[in-house]
Amino acid sequence: MKDDAQMCTAESGNGNANTDNDLEVPADLLGVLDELIDKLPTFDTGTGCQRWVTWLARSRQRIARGDPHGIDELLSAYGGMGSFNDLELNDDLDRLRSRARQIARRTKRELDARDHE
Repeated sequence: MKDDAQMCTAESGNGNANTDNDLEVPADLLGVLDELIDKLPTFDTGTGCQRWVTWLARSRQRIARGDPHGIDELLSAYGGMGSFNDLELNDDLDRLRSRARQIARRTKRELDARDHE
């Protein structure tokens, strides 16, 4: 792996390693998502941030459970008209948004490569 981010293996809700999904998530992705989820509501002035807080929280939950579809769900927030990318944010939130996408894209590439081995 090119990045030195710490990795964690997601666990299922019962505390056992999730062997069906076996998603390894960079620990910093969960941290970045937590920051976005915490900070977006304080920025919202009728800009639709709550929609994205809900989206990010749902994606984060899936990722933390080891569901690789959580990565797909997160990345889908960044595409198309009216996407998370279109939301005008301050510099700090924009940096977090970009970082979350960067980590998620890298994780998706790694999952795809593993699936094709």
